[in-house]
Amino acid sequence: MEDILSFDKEHFFSQSDAQKAMDSFFQDSPLMLGIVELTSNDIIHLSDNPASAKFFGTTQSALRGKSASSLGVTPEVIAEWTYHYHESQRLNQPVKFRQMFPNAGKMHWYQVTVSFLGMSHQGKPRFSYLLEDITKIVEEENQRKIRDKEKDEKQFQMLANAMTQMAWMANSDGNIFWFNNRWYEFTGTTPEDMKGLLNRKFHHPDYYEMVRDFLSEAWEKNEPWELTFPLKGKDGTYRWFLTRGVPIKDNNGNVIRWFGTNTDITEQQNLINEIEFQKRRFETVMKQMPAAVIIGEAPSGKLIFANDKMYEVWGHEMLPSEDISQYSEWIAFHPDGTRYQGEDWPLARSIKYGEIVDNEDTDVLRGDGKRAIIRLSSAPVRDRNGHIVAGVVICQDVTESIQTHNSLLESETRLKEAVVARDEFLSIASHELKTPLTSLILNGQMLKNKLLTTKKRRSLAKKWRSLSIIPISKRPA
Repeated sequence: MEDILSFDKEHFFSQSDAQKAMDSFFQDSPLMLGIVELTSNDIIHLSDNPASAKFFGTTQSALRGKSASSLGVTPEVIAEWTYHYHESQRLNQPVKFRQMFPNAGKMHWYQVTVSFLGMSHQGKPRFSYLLEDITKIVEEENQRKIRDKEKDEKQFQMLANAMTQMAWMANSDGNIFWFNNRWYEFTGTTPEDMKGLLNRKFHHPDYYEMVRDFLSEAWEKNEPWELTFPLKGKDGTYRWFLTRGVPIKDNNGNVIRWFGTNTDITEQQNLINEIEFQKRRFETVMKQMPAAVIIGEAPSGKLIFANDKMYEVWGHEMLPSEDISQYSEWIAFHPDGTRYQGEDWPLARSIKYGEIVDNEDTDVLRGDGKRAIIRLSSAPVRDRNGHIVAGVVICQDVTESIQTHNSLLESETRLKEAVVARDEFLSIASHELKTPLTSLILNGQMLKNKLLTTKKRRSLAKKWRSLSIIPISKRPA
C-alpha cells in the first residue's frame, strides 16, 4: 500500500483516475482499512472499507460515526490502540504492532499499522489504520519456535547427559520432570520411578524436612539457590551433594523452568567434618592449657587467635595487631631497660626467620599495670612444602616461681655460710681440748693397772665402758 501511495499520481494518472484507483483499492482490498478520530476516551470510525465493516458485522454506512465502545470493543483494547495512535502522532511516523481478535469463531492474529493524518477542524487527531491477517504467518512462526525449542531441548539433554554431575529440570513450580543419566545410574531408578526431587526414599530422614522447607521457599523466591544434603544411592549408602538450582526466565522476567545440578562432595564434606572435629578438639585443648597461647599469620604476623588464658597471663585481651610492627604496642623491656620493638618478640622471629625460641623470660608490663616475668616459647608452623604459614607462642607467667626460686637460693646461701661457721668453731674447740683429755686418760689407765686385781679389773672395766669415754686408740687425732 505504501508503494501505491508513493506513486506520482500526476505523472501516471489524472486526478480523477487516481481517485478512482484509490477508491477501488479501498473498497476491494482484503485488508481492513479505515480512518478514525480520537476523543478523550474512545475511538470514532469516520470511514471504513467493506472488509472492516464485515469484521464488525455491519455495513460501511452503519459503521460511519460509530464509537469503538459501541461496537463492543473492550476498554483495554481501546486503551491499547489509543496508546499506539498517540505514539504515531508523537513520532510522526507509522507505528506497527500485533493484535489478536476473534474472527469467524476463531482467534486470528493481525499486523496493525496506524499513521497520524493530522488534526480535524475541531482540533481532534485523526489516524488511518490497516489490519492484515497474519494468522498463518504466526502459526508458522510458532511451529518453527516449537521445532527449534525441541531441537535445543535435545541438544541440551545430550549435553546434560554428558556431564559427570547429576542434573535435572523442573517446571516453574519446582516439579521436576527430567533427570540426566547420572541420576539414574546413582539411584538405580528409571524415569517412571521419578516423581520429583523430594521423593522421600532418596533423602536421609534426618535432613528430609529441612530440604523440603528450604525448597518450598526457594521455588517462590525465583532466585538461584544452593543447598548441601545427603542422597541415598542404589547401594543404600548416603553421599553428600551440593545441589544448585537456577531459574530460566522469559523476556518478561517470569520463571518458565528451573535447571539444577547435584555435585558429589562426599570427600570434601568428610574433610570439612574432619576439619571441624580437629577445630573443636583444638579449641578444647586450648581451653585446658595452663598457659596463654597466641597464633599469628605469616608473613604479616597478624594475630588471629588467643585462648582463654590470655587475660590471666597478660592482664588484657589480645591486642588487635595487624602486622609485626604493631607488636611494639605490647610493652616489654630488655635487661638493659630498653623497650621491645615489634621484631624483638619471639613470635615475630619465628614467623620471619623460622626461629624456635625456648623458655625466654621477658620482663613485661601487664595490662593492669603490674610488672611480670612471662616465659615465652615460640615456633613456626609450616605447610607440606615447608613454607611458614603461621607462628605460635606459649606464654607463662613465672613471676612467683622465679621469686620463690630466688628466695630458696638466698636461704641456701645463708645455710652454707652457717655450716662453714659451725665447722670452723668445732675445729678450734677440738684443738683446744685435745691435749688435756689425752693425758688424763693415760694416767687413769696406769693407776687402774697398779691397784686392782684381775677380778676387780674386769668389774671396773665394765663400769669404765659405761662412762662413754672413748679409748685413746679410737680418739681422733
